[in-house]
Amino acid sequence: MFSYAAIGFDLAGSVVSILVNEGQMVEQGQLLAEVDDQRLVAKMSELSAILNRAKSEQNLAELSLKRVTDLVDKKLESVQLLDESTESVNAANAFVNEVLARKKSLQVEIDKTKLLAPFDGNIVSRLVDEGTVVGAGQTLFSLQKNGKLEVRFAVFADHANKFVVGQTLSLAAHSDQVLGQVKSIAQQRRLDTRTVDVIIGLNEQNLAIIPGDILHIDISSEIQAQGFWVPRKALVSGVRGLWSLFVVEFKDGEHRLVAKLVEMVHADDKKAFVRGALNDGETVVVEGV
Repeated sequence: MFSYAAIGFDLAGSVVSILVNEGQMVEQGQLLAEVDDQRLVAKMSELSAILNRAKSEQNLAELSLKRVTDLVDKKLESVQLLDESTESVNAANAFVNEVLARKKSLQVEIDKTKLLAPFDGNIVSRLVDEGTVVGAGQTLFSLQKNGKLEVRFAVFADHANKFVVGQTLSLAAHSDQVLGQVKSIAQQRRLDTRTVDVIIGLNEQNLAIIPGDILHIDISSEIQAQGFWVPRKALVSGVRGLWSLFVVEFKDGEHRLVAKLVEMVHADDKKAFVRGALNDGETVVVEGV
């Protein structure tokens, strides 16, 4: 299991460039795609012009304030005009700050027209082409994060207590055995399967294992039951979900084969645990049935 991210633009627009393809390795911060930013750039030019005008008005207001201050000091002008000039400067400063904030906000939007890789990883899928008009939040790429592989096992709740965080386990991958360490154990059941997730991180990098592979783990569980262990190949399909075993009985001076119905309780690749009309010590035919 790897960390995946479905990434896309925060704003709607027409895709003007796609710079990566499926299967390509990317680095954090690398440019992946761009959307058309002409409208935003034009808006930025408009705000730049407004800022220049605002700064001119700010300079004029400051010069007027300076002249009025000199006149008031000389008792040639009223304090009322000084107050008005002071507020004019404050208004001009506020307008300049407003335009600067609008430019800063617009620059954030312009930056969002460039889609950057959030982490080092591999492009798993590319969902759009150049010229596509995309919506805000629409997925363009599926990005798989680089790092150690993790395996998720869904186990029954009564088996989950057999695991301990930090425990080292052996997992079967194809024909190989790999070691893993328990990273976390969920504290609740999944609603769809009623199982508990156990996350195991692989201790070593195995090139034969790729994301999406199925790994196996053996969990031992002791069950008290009465029955018999028999070779799996000794069983023959019976009726109504039961199985048949051939046993050898000595009767009337000769050996005879007798079929007996049994129920399969548990089975693996080589043996099965059955119960039914068997008696202890009977000879079971294990080959050639």
